[in-house]
Amino acid sequence: MSEKISNIVEVTIKIGCTLLAGACILLSVWMVISEKTQTATLTFGFGVVLLFLALISRFKKFKGFGLEAELWENKQEEAEKIITLMRSQSLILSKQIIELMGSTGRFYSIRNRQMLFDASENLDRSLRNLGASDKEIDDVMHGLHYFHAIDISHLIFGEFNKIINEKINKNREKILLKFGSPIKDIDGFNSAMKLHNNLTEQRMDTKKLPLLAPNIELLEYINKKIDGASLLSEKDKNDFRNNYNEALCDLQVWIKERKLRRKEIWLSEERPIR
Repeated sequence: MSEKISNIVEVTIKIGCTLLAGACILLSVWMVISEKTQTATLTFGFGVVLLFLALISRFKKFKGFGLEAELWENKQEEAEKIITLMRSQSLILSKQIIELMGSTGRFYSIRNRQMLFDASENLDRSLRNLGASDKEIDDVMHGLHYFHAIDISHLIFGEFNKIINEKINKNREKILLKFGSPIKDIDGFNSAMKLHNNLTEQRMDTKKLPLLAPNIELLEYINKKIDGASLLSEKDKNDFRNNYNEALCDLQVWIKERKLRRKEIWLSEERPIR
């Protein structure tokens, strides 16, 4: 009878821990949405601990005919399976949290950027303590790598396209001045305007960002657009690279090394301008 009662108590505790663990993990996701990062991290950690307690079973001993043996090897295997399960679940949940935070009002918001990087550092440490590999952590942090690469690139794309648009407008003015008003050479004007309209292809296309970030192809695309811009002289190209060298270096270091260069700038109160 006492053994049955003990088993019932054990099962009840495990079910309670499992339910509470699930509630804590769901609550941590809600806290992320509500921008309560520090509390969310603690709640998530508490949920993981409860999940561990729910999964692990107490050591049992078999007694009979004077023989007593503890199944130590079985318990080691069980512990390894539990740790593996916890790690896999933590990797999935951590990735979702990072992607959720990264996509929630991130653009040039000091508070959201700081929260995102703080959460990523906390999750990185926790996952490493669970034995997660560099590759697994890199996969979890993909949302952070992706969104910050896009943030830096939007700055570079925007400033480059501003220069290209100025050149396009000047070219249009030259065409209008050349053909005058009223236009007599219709064919010549249409031909010139056709070439003019193709100049918009020299802009950096922001629609390509989701396809390129956060990979090396993004850097290659930026350099290709700068080098291939016929509207810009060599001096113009060099000036752009010099003026936005810091942002270009930020993007290069972020993509190649996954490191936040000029942290004091990107986590400052003001939007970076170059």
